[in-house]
Amino acid sequence: MKPSPARSLRADDTARRTLLGATFWLCLPAFVLAAADGLITLWGQPEAYWSSGYATVCEGNPLAAWVMSLHPLAFAAAGVPYLLLVFGAVATLPRRGAAAVAIAIPLAHAVGVASWCVILFPEPWLPLGVLGLGLVGLAAVAWRKGWCVQVGAGSVSDGPSPNRR
Repeated sequence: MKPSPARSLRADDTARRTLLGATFWLCLPAFVLAAADGLITLWGQPEAYWSSGYATVCEGNPLAAWVMSLHPLAFAAAGVPYLLLVFGAVATLPRRGAAAVAIAIPLAHAVGVASWCVILFPEPWLPLGVLGLGLVGLAAVAWRKGWCVQVGAGSVSDGPSPNRR
């Protein structure tokens, strides 16, 4: 017996929502660590940054340093298209590429947060330990909810998109 068109549309809609949710979960570590990196980067700016009209920037990433020299809100706003690009890459790349992006971006931001912890804290081991444990926990949840997704009767079982290889 052939399924009704309405049931097929509902199943497609459910699969699409589930896959978008899976992509969100895969991107969550990148979102959280990028936000933490941005916040701690602003926190770590010297007094001269805040008093000299944002001319004295302390940032290793040249593009981020340039945006920070415009205004701290410009730096914060630049995170939105960046994170949309990360989400789009994870949503559209093949499975291995999506996994590479979903792993590399949070790790890069974790290195950024860790380097600021070493600079800002006289005893950085506690914040670094919290960062490490948080990263492992967030990665485990993201992997479980984002990669090991099930849609319907097993139509998607090994990744965020049924069309991926």
